[in-house]
Amino acid sequence: MTNVEKKKRVHKSPEQRQAEILTAATKVFAERGYQVADTQAIADLAGVGKGTLYRYFPTKEKLFSEALHRQLDILRERLHAAGQSINNPLAKIKAVMGAYFLFFDHYPETIELFAQERAEFGSAITPTYFERMRTCNHEWVALFQEVIDRFPVRDISIDAMMARFSELMHGAGYMSFRGQDGLTAYQQLDDIFEFYLHGILRSDNPTQYLLVD
Repeated sequence: MTNVEKKKRVHKSPEQRQAEILTAATKVFAERGYQVADTQAIADLAGVGKGTLYRYFPTKEKLFSEALHRQLDILRERLHAAGQSINNPLAKIKAVMGAYFLFFDHYPETIELFAQERAEFGSAITPTYFERMRTCNHEWVALFQEVIDRFPVRDISIDAMMARFSELMHGAGYMSFRGQDGLTAYQQLDDIFEFYLHGILRSDNPTQYLLVD
């Protein structure tokens, strides 16, 4: 290793180093599975010693958990940013759906972590994905209440609207990851959202309401 390389390594902040380890862990866990994934391989990919890795993450289970939490942090930040400057609640819902699809198009390995968490830890825990989504449930309720207040929706509850929306997003992301139809989730955004609108609005042309501010 050259002096320049050493200098660069020394001057990385703890936050940078931790992020690099978690990025490497996400990749290795997704490719090899939790049981087979080796912490040495993760350390090598992150460009750190195994001792450094264990200073940040003392166990393999902790490393896996933090890698999954970091992916969900990124997802939540993107969903939050997607609707920030949009007033129309339906347009905001579509923007959030698009951000969700783009996240899983860009980070397909996250779906592997979901599956591994369930396989390794089973019913002993609530899946981190659902646990995390519940923390922003009040934001979703407010958004869908605004839809009900402003547009001619069918006689269905907010919980039902939110559940179907979540199922469409999650299902489309998973099917895209599995390559079922050759299209990314984001490439199907218009069709999926159109389908969702026809399911909740009493109108022959529900997309007209996207133009309402």
